[in-house]
Amino acid sequence: MKSKLILCLALVLSGGLFGCKPHHIPSAPSADQVRDWSGFPAGFQLQITSESTTNMDSESQSMLGKPVWDYMYENTKHSPVHLGIAVCQRGTLWGTNRIKLPKMLEQQVAKMQMQALKNPIGNDLQKMIQIITLPNGRKAYFSVLGFGPGGIGFVGFSYERDYDLMVTEVCDANDDVAEEKHIKNPISPTNDLAFIFGKVETFLEAQQAVRSKP
Repeated sequence: MKSKLILCLALVLSGGLFGCKPHHIPSAPSADQVRDWSGFPAGFQLQITSESTTNMDSESQSMLGKPVWDYMYENTKHSPVHLGIAVCQRGTLWGTNRIKLPKMLEQQVAKMQMQALKNPIGNDLQKMIQIITLPNGRKAYFSVLGFGPGGIGFVGFSYERDYDLMVTEVCDANDDVAEEKHIKNPISPTNDLAFIFGKVETFLEAQQAVRSKP
């Protein structure tokens, strides 16, 4: 989680989390898989690093609950975009705001739809804040995660059968970076977060399907 972003979705409280470890821990996708799903050019190299909760601020730790694994996919020399994928113990994502947050987003989306009838809104905003139904019937929620002088972040999450899933996309703005340190000819993904999230969810769901076979 980028420290320069101000978390605007939830100021969650830690404690009171009783998670259930997945019966089968799914493996994380490779850097090449995430590159292809994101729409980066073929051959573009992403580095994958494991995120340690010990280095996170208290809001981020509470938000993630009890992660099973949490990886960042990035190429800081050539792209301002950082993609994060986290699988958390079921029932722990968003801490005490677990139930309230989806309801809040449902109300926000409904309000946006009503406003759009009077004043059409851009597709970009609709993609930032939306709710989609996954192939497995569960809902995935998307919203702005945070913003600040360092950039802007977006999040998609769902409560799966055996775990909680969160995918984030953070774009550095370089507002507080010297011009000579700006990335020259930056490369960004061409697919939106909802598309990437769908690919990740399908990848993890397929692992569960294989393991559940007799």
